Amino acid sequence: MLRTEPAQAMLDERVAESTVEDRVGRAHERRLLGQRLVWQQTDAARLTDPVERAELLLRRRHQEVPDQWFRDVARLASLHAAGAWHGFERP
Repeated sequence: MLRTEPAQAMLDERVAESTVEDRVGRAHERRLLGQRLVWQQTDAARLTDPVERAELLLRRRHQEVPDQWFRDVARLASLHAAGAWHGFERP
């Protein structure tokens, strides 16, 4: 038998009682927090190249996708070299 987390029932109840606007607001806050954390990781890695930074950002934000998904990062390198892409903007 799988034991459930005691706090899960409390969280489920809180979510069920909240409005759609509250849930959207919390999801937005969590998304922004996740973005800040990933950008802090790129800062800690001291990456200055926008393409390397983009790859780290994408890999940290989308860990569940297969490596083939990241093939287009090479396209960012060619766009950057051509002056057509300057990197992701910090939120």
